[in-house]
Amino acid sequence: MISTKKSYRGAALIMALLLVAIVSAISTALMFSLTVNIQRTIVKEAAQQAYLDALYVPLWIEFQVRQLDLERKQQKKVPHWPQIMPEKRLLDGSIINAEFTPATGRFNINNLAQPVSQYFSVFSQLLQVVDPNIGASEAKKLTENVQQWLLPIGQVSQNGNVYARMTQPYQIAHRKMVSGSELRLVAGINAKLYRRLRPYIIALPETNVPIDLNSAPKVILLALLQRNQSAADAAIQFRKSKHGFLNSDQFFGLAEVKPFIQAKGTKNPLQGLVSVAMPSYYLITTNIKRDKLSFHVFSLLQFFTKTKTIEIIRSGSSL
Repeated sequence: MISTKKSYRGAALIMALLLVAIVSAISTALMFSLTVNIQRTIVKEAAQQAYLDALYVPLWIEFQVRQLDLERKQQKKVPHWPQIMPEKRLLDGSIINAEFTPATGRFNINNLAQPVSQYFSVFSQLLQVVDPNIGASEAKKLTENVQQWLLPIGQVSQNGNVYARMTQPYQIAHRKMVSGSELRLVAGINAKLYRRLRPYIIALPETNVPIDLNSAPKVILLALLQRNQSAADAAIQFRKSKHGFLNSDQFFGLAEVKPFIQAKGTKNPLQGLVSVAMPSYYLITTNIKRDKLSFHVFSLLQFFTKTKTIEIIRSGSSL
């Protein structure tokens, strides 16, 4: 009889310990979940404040672009890119700095949104520059795919809809791209190729935006000059030694460039494709620090030369 009572007591003790363990586990889980939610709220509020802080940058850029435009006209001085905004501490405690550079130094994908585009061969060359394994015929086909994606439906040749036959079928957009990332939807543009293209492309709202010679990276210059290394190097060296091109004739007149692009009796193939004028579009990278958190905001701005004002076209954590 006594042993039975001891057994009951032992079982009761075990059940009590098990109940305590279960309650402790539930309490720990609830506390962890609550802690995560609190931290998520803190980060979310900090991110929202960071975006508000980033609105300070366009005001600074508007002033800077006005000054750069004035210096160019009065002093014949070409801006140096990128332009850096010194680090500043705002009243709310955020530390902010930024840099901006012409978006027109990149290849505007929407330049291909026309049946006959003089930018067609430039993009074909760009594909071969970023990936030497792509041949001329494949580059041409990929460029045609991008062009057909952009053209209105009535201007696209009907060669069978490859997108409708995919595992997860979809339709061609038949409109300009809002983001360069939309290239991933185009047939033949895989993730690897897109990663190589991404630093050199942009989707601007216009369909005929010349490439800025004073900010274009070497890869873009190679695409313009049909992968001629000496011509691209000569252009970059001129920019460094002379602080940029004041007019396009300086570019076309380079010893390495002139014979390459101007055959006797033929039209300059790059005429109209490039520009040295004050750019109309700018890419901004804004960095904000709040306590131990860091945020990066990317924006695309348009500068209106007549009114000397800017407009934010897009802004976000990526473009």
